[in-house]
Amino acid sequence: MKKALLFVLAIVTVLSVCTTVFADDLPTIQFWSTGSQNVQDVFAEVIKAYNAKEDRAANVELQFVLSGTGDTSLRSGYISAVAAGDTSRYDVIAENGTDFLRYISEAEVNGISDPESIFVDLDFSKMSNYPNVKMAASVYPEKLVPYRGTTVVFDYDSAKVPEPPQTWDELVEWMKANPGRFVYNDPDTGGAGKAFVIAAIYRQIDDPDAFKNASDPKYVDMYDAGFEWLAEIHPYIYSSGGHVQYAVKNQGSLDLLGQGEVWMTPAWADGTLTALENKTLPETVKMYQLSDLSLTGTDVDMALCATSQHQDEAYDFMNFVISPEAQQIFVDVMKAVPVVDAATLEQTDSVQAVSLLNPADFNIVSAGGNETTLLERWAEDIATLN
Repeated sequence: MKKALLFVLAIVTVLSVCTTVFADDLPTIQFWSTGSQNVQDVFAEVIKAYNAKEDRAANVELQFVLSGTGDTSLRSGYISAVAAGDTSRYDVIAENGTDFLRYISEAEVNGISDPESIFVDLDFSKMSNYPNVKMAASVYPEKLVPYRGTTVVFDYDSAKVPEPPQTWDELVEWMKANPGRFVYNDPDTGGAGKAFVIAAIYRQIDDPDAFKNASDPKYVDMYDAGFEWLAEIHPYIYSSGGHVQYAVKNQGSLDLLGQGEVWMTPAWADGTLTALENKTLPETVKMYQLSDLSLTGTDVDMALCATSQHQDEAYDFMNFVISPEAQQIFVDVMKAVPVVDAATLEQTDSVQAVSLLNPADFNIVSAGGNETTLLERWAEDIATLN
């Protein structure tokens, strides 16, 4: 009996060593993403699940850059790697769909002769799960794989605001009647505040195509009315110590709402649902959109980097990200809108909650190359009004 036990232990040890050796022999995929903490948390879980698969084609390492702390450096770093022919650091990049426009623009500015070539035209036949993807990429559909959807909404505390404003004009009147009870985050520190500022500016442009072609440089000269509107509401934004304070990052706005300091704020829907589940927001907080112009939503996508030396292995990981297993993780961990039919997932509370968010209702807008100018002007014209 003792000899048999030793034999079994020896076999287990050999198998363990072999598994380690085989795992070490797999190439490593460098997966890059930006976003808030919840995006980092969910990718950590998805990558953990992938790296545990015995039939995986690679090991994946997460390289994450928090929003507002250098997400621009990811874009610039990748463009520099392309220009230098560096094939060691970038395999797959995940971003909001329209943010990829800025990658192409920056590649062009930096003299890359074929800027669109920085990302690979995908062979979708290498991703067996792709036919189940119901969400379309908003830009570069030949290069991007949507892996989740998201949208910015208005959060409000229904206990304090039983009848929230329904239009942008009513929102202004509400702010004036409730000074200090509205806030949006500095648009350079998070997408919720950026969505609010972009909507506020472009809705003032007298051109029906302004939203559709928001990245057209001609619109920069039409920003005055929008910035005048932002200056008009400035005195009614949340204040502390006698000075208007714009929240820092998306989470900053949610914190103020949860503490009762403000009663309404733009916020990401997934962040709101997560905060409600974690009870950092009171259960009286609800989400909605203004009837005359909703805040922006987007597909969030993966792109295969032209610098990747492990493209086939990268396809294997991207295919896992859009699998039912990974999509369940995205919904349960961060309340993301899945790119597959939600009815095919386990009907958890999270899945049922996000089923109420219809990607067809998302207002997808990107200022593209104009965004840098827009944010710089906000910092100069609005943040300095105190």
